[in-house]
Amino acid sequence: MRGTTDGWRSRWLGRNTFGRGPGARRAGFVAGLLAGVLLLMAGAVACGGDTDAGPGDTAAGPTPSPTIVGTARPVGVTGPQPGFVASWYGRDEVEQAAPGGDAQLHRILTDLRQKTLTMAGVMGDLTARCENDRIDLAPGAVTPCVTVYDGLEMAWEIIVSRDAPPGALWVSYRIEPPPVALLTATNVYQLFWQVATSVPGFHFDDPRCDEIPAAILVGRGMAGEKADTGYRCQYLAGAAGDPVRNRVDLRVLIDDEGAVTFE
Repeated sequence: MRGTTDGWRSRWLGRNTFGRGPGARRAGFVAGLLAGVLLLMAGAVACGGDTDAGPGDTAAGPTPSPTIVGTARPVGVTGPQPGFVASWYGRDEVEQAAPGGDAQLHRILTDLRQKTLTMAGVMGDLTARCENDRIDLAPGAVTPCVTVYDGLEMAWEIIVSRDAPPGALWVSYRIEPPPVALLTATNVYQLFWQVATSVPGFHFDDPRCDEIPAAILVGRGMAGEKADTGYRCQYLAGAAGDPVRNRVDLRVLIDDEGAVTFE
């Protein structure tokens, strides 16, 4: 059985205590614009006079373009992504009615939808369901559940604690995540834009990424580890005026919670 980062959770069957303290994605803030440097070029122009340079005069030429080392990735990340949502906690989109009004099932379906949308970062066609439209609350019971986002299916397991007494009002359970994670272009581009612009007075020049599908399933990192998605983002290192500037590639990684990082 795979490791999980959710841990055991206690739930009051009579009321909704689901979703407190969700691991919402960090939202970056927009950096201030860097001030440009204006080069004043001196020249002597006399109205109707001779404009030829004197014997000791030199004319300033244009600043040469730098030599760029490396191939540009195809997608320029130029700003915040339309439709991106930093936190889905408490939003109507995560709610899904449970068959028969089962409160426990409703909480778990909502939890699964929230986890799926957090990976996606953007709304899509999403459904969640559990086997037999119910949660088996017997001690140690495992209930298979599925979320489907834009046709991509992920299998989850709801595992009740073996220490849970039968018929108890409090039920401890954990959610075992699927071996795959949901990766979307919107989420990757948004998060890289935040990385590129999050520090005031310093930003990545020309942030770019691979062309990533609108939604795709990729391998999830094992407990405490990160998995390489195979996709890359990059920035242009160096400063304006440097004769040589390098494009630096960063790997797009997925951690054991399905969150995107760059290294």
